[in-house]
Amino acid sequence: FRSVLRWSETVFKKCILSSIIFLKSNEDKMENLANLDFQLNRFIQDQILYVNGKVQYQGEKQRTDTTYGVIFSISPTIFKDFGNFDLEVGFNAHFLTDENAAIRLMPKVNADFNLLDDMLLIFAEITSTSHRNPYVEQYQYNPMISTVPHNFTFNQVNINAGLRGIIGTHPTFTAGAKYRKASNEVLFVQDTTYQYVQRFTAVVDTFTHLGLYAQATYNE
Repeated sequence: FRSVLRWSETVFKKCILSSIIFLKSNEDKMENLANLDFQLNRFIQDQILYVNGKVQYQGEKQRTDTTYGVIFSISPTIFKDFGNFDLEVGFNAHFLTDENAAIRLMPKVNADFNLLDDMLLIFAEITSTSHRNPYVEQYQYNPMISTVPHNFTFNQVNINAGLRGIIGTHPTFTAGAKYRKASNEVLFVQDTTYQYVQRFTAVVDTFTHLGLYAQATYNE
């Protein structure tokens, strides 16, 4: 079951409340998720201040085991236009209240440089984030999973940099590279305890990933 409530006072404010109830009767499993997202944008002289926030609740009951936790997140960011150079600087702050209780402060930097009269742009983004891994989310990826660890994936470093441009009048292109280092990432491993059906167990691991990408589009 899913419900969403949206509220907006002006174009500068936004608040979204969403909830999910996930029930798997054959395994006596139930998970409750509730998210409250809000956004506030304000002009301060020639700068823009963005403040994004989230309160996330997750409760899970499986037979006699019940767990729950709350995440409080806030992400203030300041945007400044220097003409040919745009800079966005801020941080992500997360406060966890379950058995993994912790406070994390993570940087967020985004920069764009107009190299050639809006025809060629250099961009770079560096962020660090963390997120919870609810069962319903992993079930959508792989319906054959049996268990999911109660943990958070911590994206220690996310780097995205490259070029974005226009060729002539219609064609556009984007090319770049991505680097990611994460801990407690959820991976699926085949569960050999099930002999007659295919099942997977979710495990966590630390890994790094480097990728290259390119995209071209034609706009009328």
